Amino acid sequence: MAAKTALIIQGGGARGTYAAGALKVLVENGFSFDQVYGTSAGALLGIDFVAKDPERLEKIINELTSAKGFIKVHNYFTKGSIFDFKYLLEDLPKTKLPFKHDDFMDSPTEFYAAACSVEDRDTSYFSKKDPNFLLGLASSASLPPFSKPVEIEGKGYLDGGVYASVPFEKALKDNISKIVIIVTREKGYRKSAPGRLMKRLCRRQYRHQPKFLEDILNSYKHYNEQMDLMDRLADEGRIFVLYPSIPPQVKITTQDKKKLDELFRQACEDTKRQLEGLREYLAQ
Repeated sequence: MAAKTALIIQGGGARGTYAAGALKVLVENGFSFDQVYGTSAGALLGIDFVAKDPERLEKIINELTSAKGFIKVHNYFTKGSIFDFKYLLEDLPKTKLPFKHDDFMDSPTEFYAAACSVEDRDTSYFSKKDPNFLLGLASSASLPPFSKPVEIEGKGYLDGGVYASVPFEKALKDNISKIVIIVTREKGYRKSAPGRLMKRLCRRQYRHQPKFLEDILNSYKHYNEQMDLMDRLADEGRIFVLYPSIPPQVKITTQDKKKLDELFRQACEDTKRQLEGLREYLAQ
């Protein structure tokens, strides 16, 4: 039987705090979906939504941004990314913030982490049933050019945001009847071309992969096209989008606890205000 509902979660590093707040409210109000797709931080948070763990959703971003050594330039040379994914995906779930692994796996909700395939120059979706799921989850959040590609079965994978920052297009192709999207940027936000330093870093990192390099440098165009489509579909009532009511004052690597707490509270308040409309949309 075809899935009827899908939840899509955008990433954005520390801006994922907004998604965390929205997801916590959805869990606490009994919302569930047939499928969940997440990119980058959206994927890292989506697993806790599927596991129905509102407490972990509230704590995870602050824990990561305050953890000594989680975000560090030296990690790139020792761990392949400025982010310590071993701490995030192996150590933390077994120590300070236990992950409800059995609840996640036993849930009837299908979960997919969106990553980009460097060789195929396309989006790959790693299912929770995939034996390489943890690697796929790490690759989904491996921000270029600050992360090396994660190798999975001989291929390199990076942050899904290169091709699918908000991975709703697969749900459209799969003819999901009800699509709900959590975005971490305000409505109308569009990206600009990368600056000189970012271009220089990308060219150095991907100089041996010229076609992929071109995709990276032009990914802002694809993002803007996706957002144009998403906003139009939302205005037409074909999808339901939870937008931040105020432009988030948080960057990808923000570690200011006060700013993160404020963004989390804003997300909770925004989502609570839209619960009635969301229920009506899903009931149509």
